[in-house]
Amino acid sequence: EGVVTFAAGPDLIYLQDGLNGVRVRVRRGEDLRPGARVEVVGFVDDSRRIRGLKEALVRGLGREEVVEPLLVGPDEIMKVNTVSAKTSRIASPGDYDGRLIRFRARLADVPVAQSGTQRLLLEANGTRVMAALMDAGPQVLAGLERDSMLEVTGIAELMFDSDAFPGSAVLPTEVHLLLRGEEDVRVVARPSWWTRARVLYALGGVLLAFGAAMVWGWQLRRRVRVQALELAEHLRARRESEVEFKATLRERNRL
Repeated sequence: EGVVTFAAGPDLIYLQDGLNGVRVRVRRGEDLRPGARVEVVGFVDDSRRIRGLKEALVRGLGREEVVEPLLVGPDEIMKVNTVSAKTSRIASPGDYDGRLIRFRARLADVPVAQSGTQRLLLEANGTRVMAALMDAGPQVLAGLERDSMLEVTGIAELMFDSDAFPGSAVLPTEVHLLLRGEEDVRVVARPSWWTRARVLYALGGVLLAFGAAMVWGWQLRRRVRVQALELAEHLRARRESEVEFKATLRERNRL
């Protein structure tokens, strides 16, 4: 029994009961709205490291409940599950998989939408998260600027290494986030005008100007040196002419 937090298609829902979340594949599509409290019965789905239910039947209990997202970052989720895997103990207070969470993150990139799914690459406290919005149009979330600070809400999904050695401690590799709609993404702060690209362009311009100034200074010094040598040669020739003139004058006077 739990509250529907997300219906990701006609046959996939996420339920939450307290701190625990579970992924459920239903046998037939039903109109399940987020907030509905339901009862499900089905078979254990062990296709993922964290099990869920499959071929489940759903019965609505006729009650609506508001599920508040938990304020927890992906770095905390990774830490809790890594400790759990290394110590072979149950994650405390939970593994957060299938849980509705909320956190702030920097928008690192906006990959090209594929098969109607818009993705956002986020970075929160050194941990990267791929957020996905399914059945999204090409313009949805397209106006977001890189390096913006966002507040995102969605369903957490832990990803594991499928090639891990059997019997070894399976460590989570990353956290994915399923967005329920574009309203789950809120811009907290827009990026500074001084983006990385603009800083690099400005730095390149400064270096180019500095290089041009160095070349101009070298050319100026070279020209001054040439002119100084020419002036020194001219003065030397003039002194020699004066010495020769004086010698000729003395000889004339002597005669």
